[in-house]
Amino acid sequence: MNLRRSQFGHLPDEVVDLIVDNQWTVLRAWREHLNLSADVVAQRIDVTPKVYEMLERTEYLPADMRQLIAKALGISPEQLDV
Repeated sequence: MNLRRSQFGHLPDEVVDLIVDNQWTVLRAWREHLNLSADVVAQRIDVTPKVYEMLERTEYLPADMRQLIAKALGISPEQLDV
């Protein structure tokens, strides 16, 4: 993954740093930034931790899932777009 900070102008610098420095997806970076465990987010969106971990590793989230996760994290769905 070849990432540049300029790709993430709509995200807080702390989240961008996590994405770029760790090669994480935007979803994982947000979760880590908010200091939430994967189990907590999985519970909030009513999926198993294994399903959530799969979602966290993917680069593309379906629109309905993106909205559900954004609500669970307290952010806008657009903040999960890269």
